[in-house]
Amino acid sequence: LSFGREIEVPVIDHALALAAIANGGKLLGPKLNYAQPTEVVDTVLQERVAKLVRDSMHDMVMYESRKWLPHRNEFDYCGKSGTSQHRSGPAKDKYTSLFAAYGPLENPDVLVLVVAFGTHGTKAHYYGSQVCGPAAANILHHSLQARGTLPETGLDSTSNPANLGH
Repeated sequence: LSFGREIEVPVIDHALALAAIANGGKLLGPKLNYAQPTEVVDTVLQERVAKLVRDSMHDMVMYESRKWLPHRNEFDYCGKSGTSQHRSGPAKDKYTSLFAAYGPLENPDVLVLVVAFGTHGTKAHYYGSQVCGPAAANILHHSLQARGTLPETGLDSTSNPANLGH
């Protein structure tokens, strides 16, 4: 199968892989609450490689032509979209669309992964960045505000105001 054709990765594996990129190539063990100590399970990427991928993910969300993704002055985050087409089963000829976002850029604290199964129609209706991107970025933004990582004010945006989630 070519990439993007019926390739499904369990959500937890996807989140752990992206978290390893956010954490400089270190795979962290799961924990049930923030009070538990963080355990490094393994180093799965060289730090310089993880930084290159992280910087590319940051550039992807900040690329000016992506007007559907929230751009906020104080909100520096990373993101990656994914779209997989189904060739068989209940979602035949439909897609699984996803978008992962984590931030803040320099000291990642929260990772959000939004997945939509069975999307279809025009590219705007099944591409992961367009279907799930605005929701993932807004959930991330509000999560970081709730944790005190981002200020409650200053939601200036260069993107479509409808994507601000307010």
